[in-house]
Amino acid sequence: MKDETTQRSVSKKKKKKRKSPVNAHRLVKMPSKSSKTSKLSKISKEISGPKESSPITFGLLLVTLSIRLLSALYNPISDCDETFNYWEPTSYLVQGVGFQTWEYSPKFALRSYAYLLPQKWVGDVLLQQVGMKDTVKIFYVMRVCLCLQYFASEALLMRSVHKWFGNTTAKYTWFFMTFSSGMFNSCSAYLPQQFTTSCVMLSLALLMRNRVAASLAAFATACILGWPFACVLGVCLALELLRREGIVWFVTRSVAIGATLCGLCMLVDKVYFGKWMIAPLNIIAYNLHFAGGDKGQNLYGVEPWYYYVLNLTSNFNLVYYLMLLCPVVTPMIPRLLIQVYRYCLDTCRKMKTESLPPWSDRNVHYCMLLIVAPCWLWYLLFTLQPHKEERFLFVIYPLICICAALVVTHHSAHAVAPRFLVTCLLRIRVQYFLCAVFLILSACRSFGQVHYYRAPLQVWSRINPILAQLPVSSLDSSHNDTPLVCVGKEWYRFPTSFFVRDANVQFLNTSFGGQLPAHFYNSTDFFPTKFPFNDQNARESDGRYVPYTSCNVIVDLWEQNDTAEGYDPLLFRVVDSYPFLHRSRVKFPSRAFYFPWLSDVILKQLVWAEYVILVPKNTV
Repeated sequence: MKDETTQRSVSKKKKKKRKSPVNAHRLVKMPSKSSKTSKLSKISKEISGPKESSPITFGLLLVTLSIRLLSALYNPISDCDETFNYWEPTSYLVQGVGFQTWEYSPKFALRSYAYLLPQKWVGDVLLQQVGMKDTVKIFYVMRVCLCLQYFASEALLMRSVHKWFGNTTAKYTWFFMTFSSGMFNSCSAYLPQQFTTSCVMLSLALLMRNRVAASLAAFATACILGWPFACVLGVCLALELLRREGIVWFVTRSVAIGATLCGLCMLVDKVYFGKWMIAPLNIIAYNLHFAGGDKGQNLYGVEPWYYYVLNLTSNFNLVYYLMLLCPVVTPMIPRLLIQVYRYCLDTCRKMKTESLPPWSDRNVHYCMLLIVAPCWLWYLLFTLQPHKEERFLFVIYPLICICAALVVTHHSAHAVAPRFLVTCLLRIRVQYFLCAVFLILSACRSFGQVHYYRAPLQVWSRINPILAQLPVSSLDSSHNDTPLVCVGKEWYRFPTSFFVRDANVQFLNTSFGGQLPAHFYNSTDFFPTKFPFNDQNARESDGRYVPYTSCNVIVDLWEQNDTAEGYDPLLFRVVDSYPFLHRSRVKFPSRAFYFPWLSDVILKQLVWAEYVILVPKNTV
């Protein structure tokens, strides 16, 4: 009996499991939402493949961080704009001493104080809360903070590249970005271009992780609080966000983010300039108004078209030329045309392409376009500009490294390049050889910059100890017994007032015919302008110069067959000096790269000058 009952129950269960063909047809025709999501997830897994963790490990990032910290401690300041437009206003905000340029005059107001506030807060905490009285140490701590902010964005980008281009490309990207001399120079620079580069790397990393709203916010921060000309790089990003999210989503979020950042910028500048204005718009209007001729930015130097070729060759060597080969060696262009054709067909058929994973292997060449196109657009645009500076290319330094990594890993025999070039790149040994040459040249470049041009930082770090040994009788009573440290023709290599704690820095009257900065004027009002400024770089002789007889210390560069300007060297004696490369007597590439023992002993091409600290001979 038990066997019969069990058989009956089993047969009933089988009957219950059977379904009518009508119901089965309905299930296929009208699936539930859960079945839809499960199918889409299966499709996405099949297309994108298994999830892989980033090949950039903690140990590799530690190597990158170490090199960035070395840059903060040893990299020289190579641009006087970094000193007088950013370090000096920050010095005034922190310790009440600093120089003011015409860009910070309320009459012109081309620079926003919003960019300076983070470093001001760091300085205030160190000086007031921590009690750090040595302003030279404060300077280096602030530089470390700049490098940490740069490294955070850089690390996130390194760990995100594999989502678009695979693990091998991510490893080459890490290698090129970590050991590049260009990245070594830019990471510690207190310039809006450095901050803009960090925001661009952050925006690109967030886009790779499909966080489009955060990516848009990061890029807007780069343009408004950093460098407004970075909006040129955002063209491809804007087109991609329009394609993915639609025009309504893009416009509403762009307006909201832009209004918030502009409002913050206006509030900060209202406090410091005393009027409502938008500094990013002022600098854009100034450069557009004086776009040609000998006015505007052209007042500060015009360089030939090959300036960036030499500069990028020095800072990136082989990686720069790999970037130039990227559109040719990689099959990006022909595959991209196929992708555009397919996308047009999908659009005509009203197919929802958003349901598929956006960064799958089938459209890797479309992803290449989002890297290569902004890099080339920026490079060509600034090559055509007559006024050229190294910092103008900071924002595409990470893109140059990614483009080079794409050439090494995503070349193909179907590319437009000649077959012999492609087959050479296919060889692993050639890839290792390229990396070895790149590493050696980058190390020689970075070490050469420190070895050749670090003397100003070393000399000015000695000023405070020397001033402490001066007798009180040697001080000039006309300046309230405050020691005077004077600079002449070397004014543009003055690092920052953080190196001169208890002294007053003044300029000597030399043959320089341009406009010099002036001291911020201490008053109950917010930053009034005591000295007149102009936007024509015309010389202003309104009390910015002092006679050399009132100087307690003079800092100057002594070169061979060169005469001193602004003072009589016979009345002063040298108390300290450091070697500085005599650039005009050393040819390229010896002045750009330093090869230990080879440059000094065998080639003997290095000619040195002396960066000196002078005090009057009558000073004991």
